[in-house]
Amino acid sequence: MFDTPVLNVAIGLVFCFAAMGLAASTVTEALASLVKLRANTLVSGVQQMLNDPKFEGLALQVYQHALVHPQGDGGIHSRSRFWTYGGPSYIKAENFATAMVDMLQKTPGDVAQIKASVDAIGDPQIKQLLQGMLARAGGDMDHLRKQIAGWFDTAMDRVSGTYKRQAQLISFLIGLVLAATLNVDATRVVTTLWANPALARQVASEVSPLTSETATVKEAVTQLQVLPVGIALLGACDGREALCVGGHAVHRVTMLGWLITAIAAVFGAPFWFDLLGKLVQLRGAGPKPVAAAPKVDA
Repeated sequence: MFDTPVLNVAIGLVFCFAAMGLAASTVTEALASLVKLRANTLVSGVQQMLNDPKFEGLALQVYQHALVHPQGDGGIHSRSRFWTYGGPSYIKAENFATAMVDMLQKTPGDVAQIKASVDAIGDPQIKQLLQGMLARAGGDMDHLRKQIAGWFDTAMDRVSGTYKRQAQLISFLIGLVLAATLNVDATRVVTTLWANPALARQVASEVSPLTSETATVKEAVTQLQVLPVGIALLGACDGREALCVGGHAVHRVTMLGWLITAIAAVFGAPFWFDLLGKLVQLRGAGPKPVAAAPKVDA
């Protein structure tokens, strides 16, 4: 059994990051839902895709289509943003393409009308793009829709990256606030567990059953209390600290520990719980049994 101080300290630290990652991601999802982050990022991406920053031209017309905004009343406008915004959080590429074609044509299948509508578009870049699609489609509406859908998918890849970066930034800030509020100092966790092997072994034993599928925020935070965390560990201000908050001394090393914890939280709970499971499995693994020699008949 690999019950070593190094492995026990690693398990305690990884669990600390997993618990904070779970708490930070839960708060991030709640905040993203409150401010409609997905929907707002999507509509901003469509605005950039169609070069409609004021949301008064092509993007607005597409969003007023029932396939794109099925719950809309046709009155969506640029002021309907953030927590007051009721737009979709996801648009299927096929629906977007159909909405674009419907917007450009007056009569279904009227290729001449689509060409006239495209030629009337004021933005030269979008006009050139759609003119090229029309030429390649050769009057085939299904081919035109497939081209528009492919264009939309490419644009949404960038939107997904934008949303991920925004969520990571929010998760980092929330993780930093939680680390400071709960005084989850990664440097103190490591030094304390290393100096106290018995505590490190106890922590490693108690957190072993937790996984990303079964752990809840309440359970993870409760288990976090077995680690050397908490405001009481800060001590009283004595004039030598880098920061004094509410009579508690905060030193530069402590701030560094909070920063490390916040950065670790950005990786997310699944990453840390997966690593925790591997470390726990390694800790509990015994020597590989020797295969019995095959019997040889005399």
